[in-house]
Amino acid sequence: KMKIFENWLLDNNSKFPKLVMQKYDDEVRGVHAAEEIGPDESIIEIPLECLITVEMGKATDIGRAVLQSDLDLDAPKHVFLMLFMLIDRKNPTSHFKPYYDTLPPTLSNMPIFWSQEELALLEGSYLLVQVEERNTAIENDYKAICHLCPDFADISTLDEFKWARMCVCSRNFGIVV
Repeated sequence: KMKIFENWLLDNNSKFPKLVMQKYDDEVRGVHAAEEIGPDESIIEIPLECLITVEMGKATDIGRAVLQSDLDLDAPKHVFLMLFMLIDRKNPTSHFKPYYDTLPPTLSNMPIFWSQEELALLEGSYLLVQVEERNTAIENDYKAICHLCPDFADISTLDEFKWARMCVCSRNFGIVV
């Protein structure tokens, strides 16, 4: 899957001559320098057509409905990226399929997916409060979108929504286009 993704990037005119991608296990991937990179040397070039943008999420039917509503979402930019991903990844001929195929199917290394037994090991830690707050915020966003667009529940379960949120949170970056 990583090789298919690399080829997709290269076929779309991406450039990363001194980088290598690695998959460590089902949930962990990385990018490493294959050789020394000099000062002010360009490390990577990714064309816009290989990027999933907030605007793409806003352009979906559900994204437009969210924009026209007065929903108070916890992380609106993340939500628009998530909406696009959750909708588009269902399309087997999606332009982004090679990317989606590299995403981990589970994210059990992230605390919001930990079992009650695992979380109990953190008793007394402020992390428990943060995990609960994050789960509540994500669930509230999901319920608000489903209330606004009931068909969204057919596109994504709460667990898939949480998965998408964590994929976006752990992989997004901002650029000015």
